[in-house]
Amino acid sequence: MMTNKTLLNDIERFIEKFGMSPSGFGRLFLNNPNFVSDLQKGEDTFSPKMKTVNKLKVLMKNYKPKKG
Repeated sequence: MMTNKTLLNDIERFIEKFGMSPSGFGRLFLNNPNFVSDLQKGEDTFSPKMKTVNKLKVLMKNYKPKKG
């Protein structure tokens, strides 16, 4: 089972790799610019649904940045 900390680590590596801001990541994938900051607050405050976690894993795996 993926924890918030594991998900956050995966997201942080992803945004560093692609030079993306945390708010840009949330906006692009979930239409929620606060997603990463909410996740950073911890499991007591915010815990995404498994459906959301699975969606993010697929989107990050298949992401291809736009050239231009």
